[in-house]
Amino acid sequence: YETEFALSGDGEYEIDLGAVETVAKVFVNGDEIATLWCDPYCSAFTGRKGMNSLRIEVTNNWRNRVIYETGLPMEKRTLWMDPPKHYWPKATDPFDPSGIAGPVTIRRMQ
Repeated sequence: YETEFALSGDGEYEIDLGAVETVAKVFVNGDEIATLWCDPYCSAFTGRKGMNSLRIEVTNNWRNRVIYETGLPMEKRTLWMDPPKHYWPKATDPFDPSGIAGPVTIRRMQ
């Protein structure tokens, strides 16, 4: 995810990603500020007056990839593993939630 946002002044801010599945690496103005893997998905950062850039890299869980792969013909699969049968999901299983559900908020710290 990438966007730009404006701040009214230099200083310390907090970003709150809201709901995230599962791990989020957060960059402000190209600098990595945090890797967040559990609630609360929040981190402090130093912002500057004017426009700032935000990039968030999200890593989802492995189960969704396995569900996707089981729906492919054997010759197109890239996963080659033999997990316990009780774990291996089927192509018809629903995907787990993934990504950022938010809401994403940025607030100035006191």
